[in-house]
Amino acid sequence: MKTFFAALLGVTSLALPAAFAQDRPEEEIPGLQTDGGISFAIAGTEYRYHTVSYLFDTVRVGSASVQEGSGSFGNILGISALGNPDGSGNSFHLSIGYREHPDAGETGGLFDPPVLVWYPDGDEQPFWASLTSPGDLPEITFTRFEFDGQSGYASGTFQGRICLVAGIDSEEPDPANCQPVSGSFESALHKAF
Repeated sequence: MKTFFAALLGVTSLALPAAFAQDRPEEEIPGLQTDGGISFAIAGTEYRYHTVSYLFDTVRVGSASVQEGSGSFGNILGISALGNPDGSGNSFHLSIGYREHPDAGETGGLFDPPVLVWYPDGDEQPFWASLTSPGDLPEITFTRFEFDGQSGYASGTFQGRICLVAGIDSEEPDPANCQPVSGSFESALHKAF
């Protein structure tokens, strides 16, 4: 249970810049731009969600970011993509922890287990999330990863199963109600806000 909530909180905290943008009209978001996205298929339906960034004072923050750790703590790559290019709509989140920058072709959980979360109805519940037990982890493979401490780029593919989470009070995703998901991601990266 702790692993699921830690993973969910990590993905959610990385999505905060996107949530900030979602609460404001597009014309009020300074420097709003689309940086890339996530394409994925669930139950025979294909989706394309967008990563976005905007200016917060003089700093560009985005829904695709890297939170750098220190010491024995690893870094977290989080990509939150939204259904609309203005930063609104449904969302899909991908997160993975790592100690060293992943190389092209590298797969798996490099530090923390990979996490996939899909909110098909905006931020409404229920939602779907990947399982965190070792035999059920999603697989993420990088085709490109660059990050210089301020900005970068990531692309790759993922596959796994996401399972229904009835609500935030649920202990874990329901392993009896799952569906396969696969897709790809490509986005500019920003330092986590």
